[in-house]
Amino acid sequence: MPASCEAFHDDCVKVMQSNEKARECDEFSHAEGRTEEECAAKKGECVAACTQ
Repeated sequence: MPASCEAFHDDCVKVMQSNEKARECDEFSHAEGRTEEECAAKKGECVAACTQ
């Protein structure tokens, strides 16, 4: 998993049962072939969604 996805993955796992956006971010981070650039582009959005 690229570093930018790792930056939000654990936080999203903790709240994904009650947070639809967190679940989407978790699924995004696990997608096959995800690149660092894709993760970096999504990082701000997912950090915000998963650390409220």
